[in-house]
Amino acid sequence: VSTQSTGDFCNDMSLAEALAVAETLVVDASGVNVTRVVSVGEGNRGIYRISLPVPAEAIPIPGGFTFNSYLLVDQHSLLWSTGPKPFFEATKAAIEKLIPLDDLRYISWSHHENDEDGAANLLLAACPNAELLISQTGALVNAALYDRPPRGLADAEEVSLGDMTVRWLETKQFPHGWDAGLMFETTTGSLLNSDLVTQMGSDLPAVKPPESLDALNTLKDPTSYSWSKVHEESVAAKLLALNKNRLCCMHGSTLEGTTESINALLEEVFAWLRSELM
Repeated sequence: VSTQSTGDFCNDMSLAEALAVAETLVVDASGVNVTRVVSVGEGNRGIYRISLPVPAEAIPIPGGFTFNSYLLVDQHSLLWSTGPKPFFEATKAAIEKLIPLDDLRYISWSHHENDEDGAANLLLAACPNAELLISQTGALVNAALYDRPPRGLADAEEVSLGDMTVRWLETKQFPHGWDAGLMFETTTGSLLNSDLVTQMGSDLPAVKPPESLDALNTLKDPTSYSWSKVHEESVAAKLLALNKNRLCCMHGSTLEGTTESINALLEEVFAWLRSELM
């Protein structure tokens, strides 16, 4: 991975400014890639990666960028990450290929940010039976932003989807944001990990093995993370203890392997954060 500052590789733009370009983009639904990354039970149940690639000529990030949502298709289906508001029509069209919009029961995300929850209210309008599942902090401080009241989940609280069960993991300020959390699907061992292990590039395989940060062309921007002794004792221990088989990354490929290989990658992330921020 390039260790240039975000200002260097984004032509003197900050990463936040580069990603803000997404607010002005309109993505053609025909350009969306939908891949089932794991099957569960019968029929079309499982976890689907809905990926919206943005080429380098449209966003000032080398090689372009991807914005991924994950649809957990089950008796009570859940969408993780709404995607940016301008991407709504493309995301909605991808969902409709898999389930009727009336069957979407839950919408969830890590923290309040355009690419996490920007299309929340548009999805609530299109999906009359959907309930927002977010952190208790998010539900407390951001409830007025949404057209239906969100349900705040406590740390380790689980919600059954049918064949699958999701568990909320409170990770305040990690990757960033006071309201941050991650979600773990216990049946398939899938960590819905938001911005953690962000990979640059728009032309990436849907699924690949976990590799080193360098091999994955991972964005190394210390300003995008918070890290302290509190995170060391809580977040790192919590994530490493999970019996997980894949990282469902919001930017880049889904990374599928063993608990040991995924933990090796996470340990590298945590070591880098220690060196940069502690």
